[in-house]
Formats: sequence, structure tokens, C-alpha cells
Amino acid sequence: MRKQVVLLSAIPVLLLSGCSSVSKFMENKMFEASGIAEEHSYTDYQEYRDGGKLDLEGYYAEESPDTESAEDDRPSGAAHLTFAENRYLDVAYFSDAGRTKPVDTKDCNLVPGDALYATVSVGKEAANSMYTPAGFYICQYAEGIREQIAEIPAAADGFILQITPEQSGAELSIEPYGAYGMRTISLQDYYTDEEGTKKELSGKWTVNDGEYTEDSTVAISALSSYIISYKYDSSEYFHLSSEPQCFYSDNADGIVIFEERKASDETDNYSVELRKYVTVDLLSKQDRNVSVNGLEAQTIKAGNTQKITQLKYGDRVTIATDKEWPELLNSRELICETEESLTSGVYRYKYTSTVPQKGGEFVFHPNDYTYEHGKIVFKCFGEEVTNTQYLAAGTKITYEGIPDEGYQLADGDHVIKVGGEEETKRQLKDIHFIESVKVAVALEQPKYGGTIRYFDAAGDEILETSYQTLSGAKIRMEFFPWEGWISHFNKGEVYEAGGKPPWSNIDDVFSEDPDHKPELEVILDKSVGENMKFTFEASGLGKEDYHYEDGWFRGNYTVVKSTKIGTEKGISLSMGNRAIQSGKAIKILVEREESDKKKSGAVRLINDLTQLQEPILIYEDPATSRVWYQSIKITISVVDAPVFEAPPALQHAVVSVKNADTLEALEYGKPFEADAKVIVAITPNSGYYVTGKNVKDNVYQQTMKFTKYQSDIREMIDKHPVLKYCNITLDAGDAYGTCTYKLDGDVKTGLILAKEGQKLTLEYTITSDGYVIEDAKGIVFGIGKDDQAKTVSMSVTTSMDGQKINRDTFGIRVAKGR
Repeated sequence: MRKQVVLLSAIPVLLLSGCSSVSKFMENKMFEASGIAEEHSYTDYQEYRDGGKLDLEGYYAEESPDTESAEDDRPSGAAHLTFAENRYLDVAYFSDAGRTKPVDTKDCNLVPGDALYATVSVGKEAANSMYTPAGFYICQYAEGIREQIAEIPAAADGFILQITPEQSGAELSIEPYGAYGMRTISLQDYYTDEEGTKKELSGKWTVNDGEYTEDSTVAISALSSYIISYKYDSSEYFHLSSEPQCFYSDNADGIVIFEERKASDETDNYSVELRKYVTVDLLSKQDRNVSVNGLEAQTIKAGNTQKITQLKYGDRVTIATDKEWPELLNSRELICETEESLTSGVYRYKYTSTVPQKGGEFVFHPNDYTYEHGKIVFKCFGEEVTNTQYLAAGTKITYEGIPDEGYQLADGDHVIKVGGEEETKRQLKDIHFIESVKVAVALEQPKYGGTIRYFDAAGDEILETSYQTLSGAKIRMEFFPWEGWISHFNKGEVYEAGGKPPWSNIDDVFSEDPDHKPELEVILDKSVGENMKFTFEASGLGKEDYHYEDGWFRGNYTVVKSTKIGTEKGISLSMGNRAIQSGKAIKILVEREESDKKKSGAVRLINDLTQLQEPILIYEDPATSRVWYQSIKITISVVDAPVFEAPPALQHAVVSVKNADTLEALEYGKPFEADAKVIVAITPNSGYYVTGKNVKDNVYQQTMKFTKYQSDIREMIDKHPVLKYCNITLDAGDAYGTCTYKLDGDVKTGLILAKEGQKLTLEYTITSDGYVIEDAKGIVFGIGKDDQAKTVSMSVTTSMDGQKINRDTFGIRVAKGR
């Protein structure tokens, strides 16, 4: 059922009487709302009136006696017309019914019997297309007072007025006006049943503050913005679609909300399509335990069904069961996506399915598809397809080939998943047979940007760079871009052996994201001099000769200014036109800044300009680096850099020298910056120890300038001699008591390594009855005497090396006693 509903706009109609000031106010407001803005001749008239320049009949009184008055120029008995402008309307005036003779709107005088016509159209400034021309107000001015004498509706012939004898000499104003019609909106809600028939519903629509049920036609002011929403019974229906597309929909609350529409927007008709929830009955041919979507387990007896309710199109249903359930693989009500075998727990199998959408199914006519060099057998839901099938999106069509002799079905999954009509038809037509010919396929890798992994038809990865297979075999590819790089192909891309790969150039498979490219700045220090020349090559940086330009005001001189470069090849640098004297080197300082402002740096020293230089890599390992650099600054200077000479070799220790910043060992014969810091360490071999100051954990280590290392290395070695540990065996076996040994207070047992001079202590206690320690003494006259325990200490000497130490070594004697 349809009905007409009208929303009154906020434009009141007032009946005013007895109050001239209110009447005048409303008249002015309505005049403004009409869209009329006086044309200059009309506004001039108002200015003349307000300035007292009009005579009693409303005509302009000339001030100069030498100028003829307008009245003298006017034809005898003519009426004078002025024309108001309406910014929403385009109006042209004519003196003939055919509207071919325009009138002069700046000076228009019509005598009795003359007529006025017009053509009117809506201008560009109108708020929307609902605005239309409505007519003309005819106003007369006498003694400066405006009086509306007629209202002429817009007519097809364009007629406005004909001057009457009574209007002879009158001042008339023509004022065009328009009107906004009501905006009419259609509201419709329905659901579609299993047979595809539309059934009307009675949900609740809301348009701004008004509520409507059933299908409605709503009229609102054309000048109003509006918001439309819809409420339905979400316990019985779910939202499928809406027109226009809504911006909010939730089946939990049953509410659909559309975008707010402005007065300037074109009017739309609104509809909401619902569907009833789907109920699925799954037959089990044997007893089984089942859990649906992780809920409590249920037992199904053979021949009974598992009922699943309140399903929407696209819902995923996970079914876990203790036995295989092949019927799920061929169900029309649930499209099985994956089948898994579980290795633990009560359930051994898990099926994940989706609810297919009804309506708009793909119509599959198997006889429409024929193929050269063989026949194809199609199957759906586990059965061969011989007649027309209506297949929901997601349904799987499997196929098998019966090839002619010498041919084979092209490799692949031999499964087509129903999607859009054109795409599904394309896949069906793409099935083909190929000759059984062996071909070699080169499985390329790009030089940079990422890697490609290749897989055969069985899903096994192909690790060879050249792969032997039959022509037409499908090779699947997965693309793995480096951090900051973009792949121009999707994972799962397939091409056939013997055909062309999907790219024209393997190195174009990946490209670098512009935000991953840093800005390069290269600065030359004044120390390089004017004659030295440099060339830089990088992706995005043109090769040219760079050199320092001198000047009394210059220190550092920038030769490359904030230029975006690619990072795949690094920066190649060559230098020339200058000799580097002994003890000096070219210092290349590379400073990197990440997008989060974190900074890092590296230094390279070069004293042989004839040697080819390794590129300066932006990312040390671009294949694994997760950093995004924002800028790279390279500063080149000449510095003092003596050549590193290895320290003297020691017999029982290793002397190492490392860069204090990078912790890398200095290389023999390579330059190192004189004032840079190094870490010098003396590390003894096993069985030896270092003596002297600044030794920690048996290693001497100091950080110092490289020049100090050069001058003091011999003295450092001399002041930190390396000595051998004493290997001492502590004998804990004793016939009469227990032996506890301590080295510098720490309990020790068995074989120990001890330094000369360390304090070795034995705490001995008698445990056998009838024995005492000989010569036990008290403090005075035997007071405090203890003949059952005794502690003796001694210093470790080199003579103990290789010896076994026991109670006798410490001079403790045991005798028979009590």
C-alpha cells in the first residue's frame, strides 16, 4: 500500500492585521526571500526617493535648468518601467509576442496598448533543481510609495502585461519571482523469498524527525537537508543491500542509516532489501560427535541431521567432528572452504564453510563449453554435471580431462571457484589441453627489490634456477618484496611453462617506495682543495664532476643538495686529480638519519685513490633491513691518518686493537684517523693471567686515541706481564678428619688455577674418635686450647705448580689422644 505524506517546511503563512509595523517587516522579509535583488535602475529610483530628488508624481527632479527632464523625453502618455533582478532567474524582456524584439531595460517607456513579454529560465545560483519560475509582481510607485497592483503567473506565451490608458504616465516595476517545490522521496522495504519473489515489509522509516511505516512517498522542503534511517526486525531478517548504499548497517540492532543529504543534492529514492535468516540441516550417515563454531559438543545419531539456525549470507561455519564427514564437501547449503585433519584432541577433522548467497546465481550450462584435443568432465557437489546448474558464489566446479592422444590437460588445481559471471566464464573457457612436450623454464630472480618463490602444480617449491617440465604446466609464484619495496604482482600469480612470464623485464617486478628513498647531501671540506675531483653515481643522481669551489668565506661546500636517490645499488664514488701524502687519508663520513630522527654514522678512510672503491650502501643488507632512512649526508675531508701497524706478538697472550665506535678490529696496513679512539686489550691464553693495573676479568683493556696507542703500546705490554697460573691439586681425602680449602676466602676443590701470592687456607677438623691435633696450644697456659680443629694459611708460590696439596703440606699433625 502506498500513501502520500507531506512534511511542512519551516516557511510559515501568517495572517497579519492591525499592526502596520509587523506587516511592513513581514513584507520586507518575504520580498528578500523571493530572491529579488533590484536592478540598478530600480535601486537608483530608491536612492532618488530617499534623497528627496523625486517630484510629487515620483519622477526625478532635474537640478540643472539646462538639462531636459526625463518626463520631456518620455513619449506622451507613456508609462515608465523599471525591472528588478532575481539572482536565481535569467530573464529577458520583449515587446512582441514572438519574443524577437528586446526592450531596453535601462530606459523602457510603453504607451497604452503596448505589451510586455518575457522568457524565463532558472539561473546557476538556485539552491537546487526544485526551484522554478513562478511569475511576476507588477508594482506601481506614486509619491515614493510602492504598491503591488498585479501578480502575473508564469505563462507559456511569456505575456506579462499590456499598458492601459489608466497607466498613462505611471511608474511601474516588473519583479520576477520563483518558488521551490517540495522534494518527494520514495521509501521502500522488502525481502526476497527462496523463489526470488519480492515481499513488502512494514519496517519503520525515519526522515529527520518524522516516522513512517509501510512503503511511503515523503515530501519535504526542497531547502532542507535530511537524514533517513530504517529499523527492522533483526530477529527474523538480516540486511542484504540498500539503495543508495548506506553508511551504517548492523544486524545486531536492525538499524540502517544513510548519509545526510544537503539541499543542493539531487533527490534519491530509498530502498532496503532484507532476507530471512538461513537454516541449514546437515545429514549424518553415521553416529558422530560434533561441535559447531566452538560451542558445546553434540551427538548426532546415524540418519539424523545437525540443524544450524540464524545464518546470514557470507557467515563462516566451523564444524569439528570425530569422523570424516564427506557430505560437508558436497553440500549446497554450506560451501566448504577448507578441510583439516587434527592431530590432537577429541575431534579429528575440522571443516570451515560459508553460507552462499541466494539470488543472482551463476547459470552453468556444461554443454556450452567444448575444447580442442579432448573432453572435459565437470563435477559439482560430488556429482557429474550434465544439465544446467544454478550455482551460488563460492561453489567449486571441479573438472577432469579425457585428452586426445599426444595431449594432456594443462597443470593446475583443476578447480574453478564460482565468482562473478564474466570471470567464471573466462576461467571455464581458459581450460585447455596441451601437447605433451618437455620444456626448460628459467626461473629468474630480480637483481634487487625482493625475491620470487616458485611452486609446481603439486605445491612443492622449485629451488632450481632451470626447471624441466611439460609445456603448459602451471608454475605458481609468490613475491616477497624487501622492506620499503612494492611488488607489482599478487602472490599466487601463475604462468604456463613454454609461455611468457607475466613481466617484460624481471627487474621491474619490484619498485622502491618513494618514502623509502632518502635525500642525499654531499659536502666537501675545504681540506680537499680546489683541484680534487669527485664523481658520484646512484639511482636518481646524474653522474658529473664535482669539485670544491674556494672562497674566503667558505668552510664546508655542498656539492649535492637534498636529492632523492634510490637505494638498490648504493652510491659509487671515485676520486682523482690529487695525490695523497703519507700519513694522510681521504675521510668519508656517512651519516644516516631515520624517519624517527634516530641517527647513525660510519667512517671510511682511503689513502690509495687508484683503488676501486666499494659502493657506499644505504642499507647494509637491503634484503633484511627494516630501517627507513630519511636522509644521508656524506662529508669528505683530508685528515691525518697514519697506517695501522700490528702490536708486537706475545708468547702467551693476544694484543688486539679495535675501532672504539664500530668495535671492528683494525686492519694491518690500513689508515686510521689519528685522533679517533681505539680499544687496546691484552687477553692471556688459557692457563695464563695478566698482571698490572686496569685488569678486569683477567683482561687488560684501555680506550685511547690512536696516536697514544702508537707511542705507548710497548710500555703497556711491559707494564702488564703475562704469567702462568700455578696448577694445584687440593687433596680432600684424609683418614682422620675433613679438609676445607679456600683461595682468597673462596672455597675450592680439586684442581685449581692460582696466581703467585694468593692466600691459600686449610680449615681442618678431626672427625675420628681417639685422635687429636699435635701441639695444639691455647692463648695463655693452655686456656682456649682446641685439639680437634685447626686453620693454617700460606701464600701460593711457583714451586706449588703441578703439586698435590694436603694436610701435611700445611704442617698439621695428628696423634692418638683421648
